[in-house]
Amino acid sequence: MSAKPFPVERWQPLRALGELFCGPCGRASLTIELAPYELDGEEVDSPLRLDQIDLPVDELFELAGRTFEFPLNPEEGFIDGSVYLRTRHHTVDVLQLAFGAEEAGELPLKVTGCIAPEPCSLDYAETDFVLETRLILPWRETDLPAVAKAAIAACGASKPADAGRVMASLKDDPRGREWRAALHRLIREQLAHG
Repeated sequence: MSAKPFPVERWQPLRALGELFCGPCGRASLTIELAPYELDGEEVDSPLRLDQIDLPVDELFELAGRTFEFPLNPEEGFIDGSVYLRTRHHTVDVLQLAFGAEEAGELPLKVTGCIAPEPCSLDYAETDFVLETRLILPWRETDLPAVAKAAIAACGASKPADAGRVMASLKDDPRGREWRAALHRLIREQLAHG
């Protein structure tokens, strides 16, 4: 009896986060966060990891409106994709990444591929999937004054001593990783001249 298809319909993407020029080869990576789901009576809370992506861009913004095709592993140029299930990584082959036009700091993203579960740990057949999500873009320097102003308002901050509390409200936002110092300075300045 052949294995049943993997239940890819349970994958509900929440968002995608990306980095360019990372890892040992300096290529791009994407992490597609999935809502927790049940698989064979167990809850799974694991993202799709896509690494070693050869993208001919210098900034994530440049992906807008572009589509990229990729070969299957192990052909040259493949994406090193996986999902962690039952104590092991299972291969995720990505054949296409399609990015839409920028909307409010995000790019619509359509991922076409297949999952190939390891038979010794999961009794599922190789299964095709199409996921639609949104790639969260990093803030540009020109966005920072508005980000600082919105964070101050959201925290109800009114004096420079509140800057730490405002920064704490932004700590989990992946868009601000490279802008921590600049944001802290802007927040203090805005609160001082409030």
